[in-house]
Amino acid sequence: MKRSLIAALCTGLMVTAFLTGQAYADRQSKMHDALDHLRSAQSLLEDASRDKGGHRVRALRMIRNAIDEVQAGIDYDNRH
Repeated sequence: MKRSLIAALCTGLMVTAFLTGQAYADRQSKMHDALDHLRSAQSLLEDASRDKGGHRVRALRMIRNAIDEVQAGIDYDNRH
């Protein structure tokens, strides 16, 4: 009886932890997707030819700023 109660409690705790983790991850999924896309764009621009009249460099700066802002949004939401 005692073992089955402990097993049931452990199972309940694991299910609760899993569901809590899923809800938390889903809450930020769009923001994390945005970060992935921004980082991909950053990588592509870094690999592009340099001869763009300064526009590639400015775009890279804007993407870095966007990455910082999205990360700040994720961090803010995690704290509140």
